[in-house]
Amino acid sequence: MLVMIRRFALQNFKAHQPTELELGRFTLLVGENASGKTSVLDALALQAAIVDDPAEFLDEDDSLNDLVRRGADGPMVLVANGQQRAGQAGKTDPARRTQDWNTTLTLHPGTGVEGDFTNPRRLEVGGRAGTTSIAAWAMRQYPNDAGGGDEAEWGRAAALIGTTGLYRLRAEAIAAAAYSERTEVRIEADGTNTAVALAAMKLADDEAFARVESGLRTVVPSVDRVRIRRAKVRRESTPTSVVGSKLYFDFRGAPDVPSDGASHGTLIVLALLTILHGANRPDLILLDDFDHALHPRAQMELVRMLKSLLALDEFADVQIVATTHSPYVLDELEPSDIYAFALRDNGTVATKRLSEHPDAETTRGSLKAGQLWSLDPERDWVLRS
Repeated sequence: MLVMIRRFALQNFKAHQPTELELGRFTLLVGENASGKTSVLDALALQAAIVDDPAEFLDEDDSLNDLVRRGADGPMVLVANGQQRAGQAGKTDPARRTQDWNTTLTLHPGTGVEGDFTNPRRLEVGGRAGTTSIAAWAMRQYPNDAGGGDEAEWGRAAALIGTTGLYRLRAEAIAAAAYSERTEVRIEADGTNTAVALAAMKLADDEAFARVESGLRTVVPSVDRVRIRRAKVRRESTPTSVVGSKLYFDFRGAPDVPSDGASHGTLIVLALLTILHGANRPDLILLDDFDHALHPRAQMELVRMLKSLLALDEFADVQIVATTHSPYVLDELEPSDIYAFALRDNGTVATKRLSEHPDAETTRGSLKAGQLWSLDPERDWVLRS
């Protein structure tokens, strides 16, 4: 089942009131720091986390109330509209059957105080898949009963939204020797477990490992080979060490370099490729400032490679939303695939597509997207009526 989120709306989530976005296969978010773009990634990840385990979400501490926009006169609401494609294209169904779907997740923050039964924190889910409604389902934090509806509806909503991974990759976490007891190794948000995931991939799917190496050489031509070796890993839970995995690189003219000696950009690209080629990659990949450690040419090569991967049938179920501050990254996408963000004077978020820039039409064909974005600060045109 292939899932795609086409539209996403945030109401009273942090500074968003409201924000609506149309998402493609690869969407970029740009703007000054604290302008609301990273909050979109957080909201998309939160949506998946809520439907995956609503009870755990409700049991978290009072910081959940900080997700609701200050001064809001209503609950936090996340609305997703998407499309589902069933099965693979074939002679009997060359175009694959599709159905539209939507989900609405609502968080009433309440007080978050145990024993306060008059105003408990409450989650609600509803939606539609094709012509079939998802029955409204509510879950309250206190008391412990779940309210009305069928609990299976949470699972139906989760199947519509698909799996999501939010990554803020850090070179130090990627370079570190790692160990995992899990059968299916997942790379953590910061890149932890990249070495373990690559070691498992090397054993189970050597062709996928080769594609990771090839992709890395495309972006970082000085890399000849990626190696994985056994290494001791200290665990906080026990005083003894365990045997894990550590990355090494053969660079042109400098073989056997430990991961600690590789550039930050090399490590981040390797982790991202491992996520993309992994057996359990998410349907929706969220990348926060993924290009910050790369040379401009490497930034462009990385985006070109991502676009080429998304064009393959193997990656037909993958969607990417990323934040960036690089005009070189923007140059590789169309202005309609880029959203610019700015804060209004009242502290709420405004956003427009780059294709809505006042000079977008007159500069079409003469300026690339990154050049168009660089013409004016976001506040000068995003906030303009």
